[in-house]
Amino acid sequence: MRKELLEIEEQLASKGQLRKPQKDFLRDAIIRYKDGENLEQAFNNAQMPESGRGKQSIAYRSAKKARDARLREAFELLDGTDWRRCYALASLVYEIQAKLKDGAFPLESKLERLIVRAIKTGVKVPIDAKRIYAAIFPD
Repeated sequence: MRKELLEIEEQLASKGQLRKPQKDFLRDAIIRYKDGENLEQAFNNAQMPESGRGKQSIAYRSAKKARDARLREAFELLDGTDWRRCYALASLVYEIQAKLKDGAFPLESKLERLIVRAIKTGVKVPIDAKRIYAAIFPD
């Protein structure tokens, strides 16, 4: 165990000064390793610190994943081909966003509730079929 950690430390030291996020990541991996995980698992499961601001932040990426999951669930409730469902979902998102701007309204279906939950993630919800398709079917 010590030998493996020393080898990693030497490799990292040869690459220059470590920044705080890198040190935090290594500290977390070492703690996991000492708690009984094998070395590969410890590094795979270690928490990577936030990588940036704005669209690169972990908070934004997790909110976007939540938005896309809600859109995917809403998409599954619709009938038709993929593109027809995207067009229908786009028009529903547009209508519900307009209603929400006017004030609260009663949510009558699961589809409406899912769209409102997607909107409330804080990430802009696309209102055109092409972008909804890209959110639901990422490459």
